[in-house]
Amino acid sequence: MAKKAKKAKTLPTIWQVPDQLWNKIQPTIQKHDPPKPAGRKRVEPRDALDAIIFRMRTGYQWNKLPKCFPDDSSVHRSFQRWIQSGLLDRIWAVAHKIAGEQDVYVMIGHVNKRAK
Repeated sequence: MAKKAKKAKTLPTIWQVPDQLWNKIQPTIQKHDPPKPAGRKRVEPRDALDAIIFRMRTGYQWNKLPKCFPDDSSVHRSFQRWIQSGLLDRIWAVAHKIAGEQDVYVMIGHVNKRAK
């Protein structure tokens, strides 16, 4: 008699950062990418991260981001700054730690890995 293969548990697709995950990521962003005292105001980091996740998941060009996200140039600047500073890796590490605890945010790690 053949054994039945166990069906893998399907994780939810992440399109936006859930509140629980954001509460863990926000201090990391505030510590490693604080707003500058002068100059152009930055987009909200959570909105930028949501747009980055959307962009990485869909493969859309930056200038094709839907209007519900901040300006594509601002999001792309945030993305480049976070890559160069290593912040995106830190965000991934936080998400990966939570995934190990709860098994729900693994796709965030996939998104950030593709972004490198």
